[in-house]
Amino acid sequence: MPTSQDTELTILYGSQTGCAEDVAKRIAREGWRRHFKVHVQELDEFDRQKLFTTSPIVFVCSTTGQGDEPDNMKVGDRDHPHIYRPISR
Repeated sequence: MPTSQDTELTILYGSQTGCAEDVAKRIAREGWRRHFKVHVQELDEFDRQKLFTTSPIVFVCSTTGQGDEPDNMKVGDRDHPHIYRPISR
């Protein structure tokens, strides 16, 4: 049975003002305390091809303005238009 030391934890965040980034880093610290191999990354820097093969992934996102997604979350994909799209508007 794998232990937490063998498990990678990917945390992706979308943040305009840094609030979601702070939360992502707090989650990362908890993961490190539990001996996970933690990777924290901005959402738009993550290789989307790895989205379906990376597990577990924690998404931390905040909205800006009138509920718009942060700039580092504005990525499009014609093959997977449902990826990184806001859940509600």
